[in-house]
Amino acid sequence: MLPIFVQEAVTSCGGYFLCGSKLSSDSLCISRISINSRSLESGDFFIATPGDRFDGHDFLIAALDRGAKGAMVDETAFFSKFGDPKIWLESLYPDRFLWVVNGARKTLGSLAAYHRNRFPNLPIIAVAGSNGKTSTKEFLRHTLSSLGPLVWSPASFNNDVGVPLTLLQLDIDHQVAIVEVGSNHPGELEGLLKMIRPTHALVTSIGREHLEFFKNIEGVIREEGEALLALEDGGKFWGPTEVEFWQCFNHRIPHGVTVEVNVPADDPIPEKIEQFLPDAEFWKSTVLNRSAIGTRFLVNPPSDRQAYAGEYEIGCIGKHQVTNAVYAIAVGASMNISPEKIRAKLEIGEGAPMRMKITESVGGILIINDAYNANVESMNAALQTLKELEIPGKKWAILGEMLELGDCSLSMHTEVGKLAAEIGLAGLWVVGKGAEPIALSAKTQGMQNVYFSENLDRLSRELKINLRPGDAVLLKASRGVRLERVMPDLEKL
Repeated sequence: MLPIFVQEAVTSCGGYFLCGSKLSSDSLCISRISINSRSLESGDFFIATPGDRFDGHDFLIAALDRGAKGAMVDETAFFSKFGDPKIWLESLYPDRFLWVVNGARKTLGSLAAYHRNRFPNLPIIAVAGSNGKTSTKEFLRHTLSSLGPLVWSPASFNNDVGVPLTLLQLDIDHQVAIVEVGSNHPGELEGLLKMIRPTHALVTSIGREHLEFFKNIEGVIREEGEALLALEDGGKFWGPTEVEFWQCFNHRIPHGVTVEVNVPADDPIPEKIEQFLPDAEFWKSTVLNRSAIGTRFLVNPPSDRQAYAGEYEIGCIGKHQVTNAVYAIAVGASMNISPEKIRAKLEIGEGAPMRMKITESVGGILIINDAYNANVESMNAALQTLKELEIPGKKWAILGEMLELGDCSLSMHTEVGKLAAEIGLAGLWVVGKGAEPIALSAKTQGMQNVYFSENLDRLSRELKINLRPGDAVLLKASRGVRLERVMPDLEKL
């Protein structure tokens, strides 16, 4: 990251800093940031963020002992744990400094916004949406690497801690930044996007996510649409196929922002969207061939980008993954990356971990690990992909609970069970009490070989009895279920 002088940062973001007697306050700067005392390197600046499970102040001493040059601490939390910060600093760490603030998590965001504003000419892409954010971000990362050094959100760093940490990586040699943004409560995206100030943005899809808090699909649309509203004159936006999104935002597109839509070529959606966006430009795609190792597809771009027409290939499966890859092609085209370079980057790029990730067991069983997260749309997409996959053996699924659905939980788990029965699976394992309606629904639809368990304990034995070489099995559940814990047993079969 481009170093930040502490005095300037404190003036801009608030709080006060205390300098140990062995240091000069004028020259203090922050050149690398950490929130994890275990991975911290000597010279890092430690930020003691409070979290749901841990409080960073509990690891402050460990961080300083590992070589942190200083730390941001919350005044109230620090006083309650350590007493007066000035006395504490002088007595224990006179060669370090503290930045004392009113809310470390909030000030981390302010620091990131301050740092982002130091790069007024840098293209910054915000990636939002109900499904496919991380996969799209990974496709973008590979495609845009043709431009030179770039910054991208590691893992799924898309909240009020992850987004600032991504922005704080920015340095003078970076050519572009790709920042994933997520939300599970109304209003969260707006704050993150004000911090990012994107020059480009895309919404991958609209789905029934976090309905415990958004209440309905309209609430999801309002939240995800903040990515469009955050753009300024000259910005570029790529949006989803959902007509309801454009019905909501067609009159709210910021002045000077260009809009393009990503749709399947055989979908009648464009005609419906054109009611609200008569000047819309469309990127259309058609799946040509799918196998266990990848997907080949055809792209039909807007008329002024015909050089990008033709076939492309990605090393993962699923029609929804093609949609994610087309976003990367469209963004790459807007930045004048040649179609040849885009094709090459997409072919060698790897998808995000635990998103339709395919591996093979010792005995030849195909494992589709899509266990990172789930809502009803992504469940349906994964099951549909399993249905269309050509394999010599039988097809199975291990499904877990979809979390944060509130009053809609029963109906949506029931919907997934109905689809699982319709696609012709050889069998279905359902894990977790909240997911039981999946099993009940599948049985009601006449599906045989449906197994339900509240935990993973009995699953290993069932898998060993039923799975055979040439079979394929899908893993899918919300993040909190941690369904990937069954992977070691599967890989041994």
